[in-house]
Amino acid sequence: MSKQLFLIRHAQAEGMQSDIKDIDRILTDDGCRDAMRMGKLLSSEGHIPQLIISSTAERTRQTTRYLCEQLNFDFEKVIFTEDLYESPVRLILSTINKVSDQYSTIYIVAHNPSISYLGESLTGGLSGNMSPGAVLHLESSSDSWQEIAQNSCVLKKFYDPIDL
Repeated sequence: MSKQLFLIRHAQAEGMQSDIKDIDRILTDDGCRDAMRMGKLLSSEGHIPQLIISSTAERTRQTTRYLCEQLNFDFEKVIFTEDLYESPVRLILSTINKVSDQYSTIYIVAHNPSISYLGESLTGGLSGNMSPGAVLHLESSSDSWQEIAQNSCVLKKFYDPIDL
């Protein structure tokens, strides 16, 4: 059975402010709308995750919550990990490699530039800089998440909120 991997960059967030830590930044109104619309689109195309792993940053939590609402996925079942916040590609990949093989479809909600770099590494192609709220749908013919590695996936579809 193939593995479906959705790499998701958090939706548009407020800019940096001197009185707010980066990890505490929240989504803009446009970011909230984009995350809801993206969740609705993924749901309408039948891309329902069995597992969602998200960064602990507030903007990724919000993005994940909006996605969950549209996907009818229980937000309480989301796994939040600091390993997806300001992390190198290898750490995000390590998180994916540890996923139980009982899951065939997972979402990873994280940050640029690492999420874009990871997509490029896994596909061996240039996906470019993912815009806020963008989603890469990747597929691996492998039966195991442990086998996800460089050039092991194909890009099935690129979703950009600009196109919604």
